[in-house]
Amino acid sequence: MAERNIKEILEELFSGKDAALAKYAKVRHTQYELGLTKRGLPIYDVAPSARRYFSERFLGGENVCKVYKEDRTKFDKAMEDLDHAVRDGCHGRCTRLVKELNEELAHYKIEPVDSEKFLKWLTFCYDVRKDYLGEPITEPGFSFEIRDFYDDKNRKDFWKELKNLLKDGRIMSMSDVLKIVYLKRNNSKNL
Repeated sequence: MAERNIKEILEELFSGKDAALAKYAKVRHTQYELGLTKRGLPIYDVAPSARRYFSERFLGGENVCKVYKEDRTKFDKAMEDLDHAVRDGCHGRCTRLVKELNEELAHYKIEPVDSEKFLKWLTFCYDVRKDYLGEPITEPGFSFEIRDFYDDKNRKDFWKELKNLLKDGRIMSMSDVLKIVYLKRNNSKNL
């Protein structure tokens, strides 16, 4: 494979409908949502976007609720396929791209990216809701905590800063880009 420049690698990670990070986030969130059924959540209460994606991508368009009730073998096989997509397919693609990015950053003597932390922050980042005592709040009637995800915002803000740098023909370490994102989030005020 021909060596690609930083801009091409970052665009594959962040830009367009085939962006590697967005796809990885989609399968991770779908896996999480459907995994809640093992903790007692009825399949009908799984997020509609996760049910729709799982149905289209892993069940050939069949209704996930119907397959879940009528053909558990087929559902379990589709869940295995989803797990493979998370673990090997999407994760593998993103890991390969981050490795390429690190190789290119090394040419500019810029510190490398910690692949797993970078991928987690951009694809499956959340806070657990807490009560006034600091204890996790669980979904009423179930034993799982309520999570507020913000990796979509992380990807959007991070890519915005990267595009500004690339537009000016510049690059910096990903940790410095992260600092800019946090600085803007924490210190800017609405007019």
